[in-house]
Amino acid sequence: MRTYISRAPTSFCTSCCTSSSPWIQRTRSRTLSAARFRLLEKLETDIHIKSAYKLLYKLLYIEQPMDPKDKVQNLIRSALSAYSEIRRDVHYGLYPLLMKFISDRWFPYGALFTARRRRFLAFLDATENDQIKPLDINIEQIEQGSLEALQAEIRKEEEANSHTIEEEDPDDPEVIERRAREAAAMAEQKALEQSLKVLESLFPKAGWDRLEEYPDLYPYFVSIYGLRRGYEQIAPTDPLQQIAVLMHIIEDLCSALRYVSFGTIPGPDGNGVILSELMGKIINNWRRYIDESFTKEYLPRLSEYCRILEHSSESRTSPYAKRAVNDLRWAKRLYFLPYYKFESMGPPPFQKREITAIYSEIRTFRKHLTTIASNIEKWNQSGGVGSKAPCLGLENPLAPYSFDITNPVSKRMDLLLGPSKRNNVHLVFFTLAAVTILDNLVNSETSWAYDKQIPTHLFRSVEGEGAVPMFGVDEKIDADRIFKDAIRQGRNKQQSAK
Repeated sequence: MRTYISRAPTSFCTSCCTSSSPWIQRTRSRTLSAARFRLLEKLETDIHIKSAYKLLYKLLYIEQPMDPKDKVQNLIRSALSAYSEIRRDVHYGLYPLLMKFISDRWFPYGALFTARRRRFLAFLDATENDQIKPLDINIEQIEQGSLEALQAEIRKEEEANSHTIEEEDPDDPEVIERRAREAAAMAEQKALEQSLKVLESLFPKAGWDRLEEYPDLYPYFVSIYGLRRGYEQIAPTDPLQQIAVLMHIIEDLCSALRYVSFGTIPGPDGNGVILSELMGKIINNWRRYIDESFTKEYLPRLSEYCRILEHSSESRTSPYAKRAVNDLRWAKRLYFLPYYKFESMGPPPFQKREITAIYSEIRTFRKHLTTIASNIEKWNQSGGVGSKAPCLGLENPLAPYSFDITNPVSKRMDLLLGPSKRNNVHLVFFTLAAVTILDNLVNSETSWAYDKQIPTHLFRSVEGEGAVPMFGVDEKIDADRIFKDAIRQGRNKQQSAK
């Protein structure tokens, strides 16, 4: 990868694509091959690709039942492994070269394929219709005879190979642990997907469906929350930008959660757990968490560091600049991102006991909200208010939610929910959605916040290169208009369905 970049011409742009240089032709061919994987971007490896190969294996078995099974299985395993490796490593690794061919300026990985969509398709000699999209296969469309034959062959294969397949021992501790991890991972992914849909309904087209690509959230939310000076200097590829936005959304929800009557639930030791005390501590301190971490500790240091770099690029090597970088990284680690790794150049600027580890508060918040949501589901299944049974952990589930002062979230919830649904039950579920995304972002070591392939800069910079700080953002997005348009479109669809 480094060899390609170091040998690339200094004026390498779209005009060079037709060059007869053997090196350029070879590079273009390799880049083109990797870029074609973008046509498969809507296909999930675990869902669509693996399912297709599984179906292919069954069909091959029916056609050639006497062929060796191991040979086909090994080929499929190799193909899946190669596909995952190319999609994960090669495709991303060749993105700088692809950008050289189709763009005259730098873009982050995800933004390149949006900003230069037409050039990208032209580079592939493809159109929008060439993109492969997942199809919902209706099994009823398969001829019944073929389906029965397929099922019979599968049963026959399973019976023939049953003596060679070692069954997993369900009592084996390793098997139990692995299955528990797999089930937990699937449940977490499902919870995250559902939560992102909820946030999409509140703030449509903000970029919730591609957070791992780090869309710039600042232009969308700057007018909504009047973000204080300093937030615009956080780089779009820095997880702190997403954390800041989510924390402001949750702050809006907390203003109504203060009026929810949380009850008592059984604890793991059998004793009662008073949720009103545990939840009240987090809800009442949420504003303080934002002020302490961002307003007091992080943003002033970030602004000061950008001012240092504004005067001279050489100043970044000064002891003062190095200390500022060290302080920013420690603040990020101790407040928000426990798995954030960096090369420390000194101790943190504050004692660990002096700060509030907000990622721990987020995890606790989600834990209690999940318990309450689970009890609400059980309460609904038992008949809800009609059964006169209590809802554990939530004493006034159907009471109208109450916001002291209208805020961006309350306005949107009022428009999304009918008068009969503007209650504490829906308030809990909306809050849980935002907290789930935030918890997954900061407390999951496999989240996109810890993706080492994404170039992370401490500050918003010119051309996103992390060299010259950018003060201010000209782009503004009318988020209120986008929301109203989404509401109007939703109502039109409902009327059409009727």
